[in-house]
Amino acid sequence: MPARQKLSTRLSALEQTAETGVELSDSEKTMLVSILAKRDALFWPWRWSLGHQPPIVEIPNRQRDCLNGTRGITAKADGQAQWKDAYFIRQRLIAAKLVTANVSGGQVTSLFLTADGELTARSLVGERLYKLGDPEVKLLYATILLHKQTNNRPIREHELFGRECEGDPSQWEHHTERVLPLLTTGLVKAESDTTCRILYVVVGDGAEIVEPTAMSLPAHAKWDQVYIRSFNSERTTLGSVEPRDRDEIFIPHSATR
Repeated sequence: MPARQKLSTRLSALEQTAETGVELSDSEKTMLVSILAKRDALFWPWRWSLGHQPPIVEIPNRQRDCLNGTRGITAKADGQAQWKDAYFIRQRLIAAKLVTANVSGGQVTSLFLTADGELTARSLVGERLYKLGDPEVKLLYATILLHKQTNNRPIREHELFGRECEGDPSQWEHHTERVLPLLTTGLVKAESDTTCRILYVVVGDGAEIVEPTAMSLPAHAKWDQVYIRSFNSERTTLGSVEPRDRDEIFIPHSATR
């Protein structure tokens, strides 16, 4: 939303969004997709390797904070004019019930996608992103749960995906897209072994998947590009975070097949 627009006009638009709903502007879609990408980047499995222990230690803490509503995703802007724009875009998304916010001292500190917000953002990006109710996702969830019940241990990615996972993980990591909705909702968690391989385990006894209401917005390649840029940028940022407790130690699973 342009910074030069009058305050009364902006407030009127916020009221309209809250009462009747309104089509999202490109700026609002950009922020919504960016929030989705940053959240997904946090939960995308982190592979343990020497020299990268700090994020492996801290990331589970941030994931728990996100799931329990303590700390969500930031959506800030640099500069006074950009800050004003970001403020009103955030307020519009909140009024549209696409995100919720944590507020401290009258300021929004972080955002959380609602079910409608997540579906809207994913539909903008397109079919490349899986949703919780997709048959492939539900099948993987059933497989991970059955493996836990029968073997009492996490399932390794080569077992889950039914293929060899040797060499460069980039050769098979695209399969992880189908597991991501299970990770971001806290139904499943990902762990790592000593050889950069991922293991998956159902959290608790296996809650039933609650399928979100179907929504559809026209997808466009530009939103996919927004998602990719935001995802990659957030992964880079998260890859260098310092642990809250420097004495905390991460112990990976053994490489035993």
